[in-house]
Amino acid sequence: MRWVWRLGPELGPAPAVEGLEIRVLPVRGVDVAAGIMAQTWKGYVTRAEAVEFLRRAQGQGRLLPFVAYLDGHPVGSALVVIRKRSAQIVGGVHVLPEHRRRGVGLTLLRTALRHLHSLGVGRLYVARRMSDPPTADDVAAAALYDRAGGERRRPLVEAVYSPLCPWSTEWLAGFQEELSGADVEFRAYDLTAEPDKAWALLTSSGLARPGPRGPVLERNLFVQVFVDGEPVGESVPLSPGVLAGAVATALGGEAPGVVGLVPGPAGKSPSDGEPPSAGEPPSAGKPPSAGEPPSAGEPPSAGEPPSAETRSVPYTAVLPRVASYPAALEGLTLETLKAADPTADLEMCLARHPSGVRPREEAAARGAAMKRRWLASAPLPAGGFFGVAARRGDRLAGILEVYPRRVAAAAGFVTGTWGEDDRVLTVTCLEVAGGESRQPVMEFLLEGLLGELDRDPRGYAHVEAVGVYGSLAGFNPYWLFDKYGFTRREERRPGESAALSRALRAPGI
Repeated sequence: MRWVWRLGPELGPAPAVEGLEIRVLPVRGVDVAAGIMAQTWKGYVTRAEAVEFLRRAQGQGRLLPFVAYLDGHPVGSALVVIRKRSAQIVGGVHVLPEHRRRGVGLTLLRTALRHLHSLGVGRLYVARRMSDPPTADDVAAAALYDRAGGERRRPLVEAVYSPLCPWSTEWLAGFQEELSGADVEFRAYDLTAEPDKAWALLTSSGLARPGPRGPVLERNLFVQVFVDGEPVGESVPLSPGVLAGAVATALGGEAPGVVGLVPGPAGKSPSDGEPPSAGEPPSAGKPPSAGEPPSAGEPPSAGEPPSAETRSVPYTAVLPRVASYPAALEGLTLETLKAADPTADLEMCLARHPSGVRPREEAAARGAAMKRRWLASAPLPAGGFFGVAARRGDRLAGILEVYPRRVAAAAGFVTGTWGEDDRVLTVTCLEVAGGESRQPVMEFLLEGLLGELDRDPRGYAHVEAVGVYGSLAGFNPYWLFDKYGFTRREERRPGESAALSRALRAPGI
């Protein structure tokens, strides 16, 4: 069972208990803290085990050991770990048996709540494994947390996803499979269909910042998962077990890299709480085999499922020799992408991705239908134009998508903040099929897009892109846009990326 407190100025004062003092011990005094914790867990955890517990807790976040002293003698403790804007009482509130039911635990807990609020922490939780039927200690601990204003809540897992990326359905299915059997609440928000919920989550977690015309993203968002409002990972796919581990932490258990202790005797609790058990994370289903999109190496041989190593092979960091360009470009033809028939675009994303990975058939069908609906409803340039594709015979070689800035920003892509939004088109997806020479095909696509827009600007004055410095073949290559006459406009992530733009030429110029 789990209790959650939202920390605010309305927190009530801690009750006054004569002779009781609550101190926060310095973490450097780990041996002192361990001795006190060993006393409160007497018979269940040794001093050595408590020392190891505290040392493992260090590095997981900011560590605050709260200790209650009555007439100068330690009688209770609570270990708090602060992780970003959230905090956890690891293992619960502990009071020596002879001092229970005298207000020590409540004073200790409320003092911790007020102290955490003063530090800017927005939320505190504690989890307890309850026996069936509950023991007397279970009942006492539940009464303490209820009396202190804790709300009984399951962990909330939320995912924000872009409908522009047809892989989103695969990733969402993978998240739910990984959490199969876990006692959590799962919600998913389409970034364009539920913008209020999605952007509030992105902004409160620091993934988006306020801008002159609305929230500004620091990196492209395809899908982002959160546990209790805290982001998990920075890209997709998440490594297997990462989400399950975050949920296990929220449930008070232990996962690799998360603090915990060996459990005490079966079915028993040492005090008002119990040491956190080294429980297994929630059962995980098959992890999603997709990326952000996945990084590219050579595609696996036909019929052979891609390995984790294949999915993680980086794009080549070496530009091809100039002499190899003619062969790489031979036979390529350019076609425009239109909302009425996005077949080529979907083929690139779902069947010809350079990683060689494909979503499962059902997820691919749902992802394709989602993007078709999105394209049909989005305010695109005349004719439903949204980019260009390159073909080599009957095989797709690559795509380059471009959208009005407001549309791109609403769908989760990084855009510039300069100029007039209604006069700017933003480059979003630039991808080349596996087996193709990336840089030559990228140049072919960008040159083709600029030629198409110069012939028919469709009412727009500039095309912009976000370029990542030093990315020779990745998703947002700065060098490519710089080579084709784009001018750097503003830093997006200082030292990492910048927004660039190029003016579109009026016909006849």
